[in-house]
Amino acid sequence: MIIEISVTEEDIIKGNPRNTRSCPVFRAVTRTLKGRPIVVLGVGVFAWSGRVETKDRWEDFSGELPIFAANRITAMIRGEKVDPFTFPLNMPVKYNPNALCTN
Repeated sequence: MIIEISVTEEDIIKGNPRNTRSCPVFRAVTRTLKGRPIVVLGVGVFAWSGRVETKDRWEDFSGELPIFAANRITAMIRGEKVDPFTFPLNMPVKYNPNALCTN
């Protein structure tokens, strides 16, 4: 399942591209996944991991950020101006954005 992630001007202004827990991409992915656990791993790594809800439990997953998103993070770290952007994020097929699993 492909999910479109939109990094907004607010994400770019309020995010810190050097902090994996508050970078603009982290903010956008977390918002899109409705606060589900997510980590954008280390500067230069450009991977992410998190958890998705299945019918009755959480399942861990991970993947690489698309090179387009990784390049935008690098540009922000260098202090370059970056406009809002969108990118596709490949999610596991089981991802359900409306699930309410609590364990």
